[in-house]
Amino acid sequence: MQSVEEDLESASGQNYQQEFLRCLREVNVDNNTVGWYQSSTLGAYQTQEMIETFISYHDSIKKCVCIVYDPQKSQRGQVSLCAVRLKESFIDLFKEQKL
Repeated sequence: MQSVEEDLESASGQNYQQEFLRCLREVNVDNNTVGWYQSSTLGAYQTQEMIETFISYHDSIKKCVCIVYDPQKSQRGQVSLCAVRLKESFIDLFKEQKL
């Protein structure tokens, strides 16, 4: 369960994103949201929070994607970018709380 502080932070982030997209539309910049990006540490990105974010995005963007960047791997000379999408069947099972 999220605390009040986490709820406020989440709402603040959503407001920022909506305002940013509105500004892009005003100057005729393409602003189609297809997902989000996040960083990870040594490839550890498959978390409960990531799955919940997928579920949240999936409600409005059926084929959403997450780009994962690992700065520690990149610092060692290996650019580390990964595109992640969840299968529809996984999302359905997760929503039914069978996972």
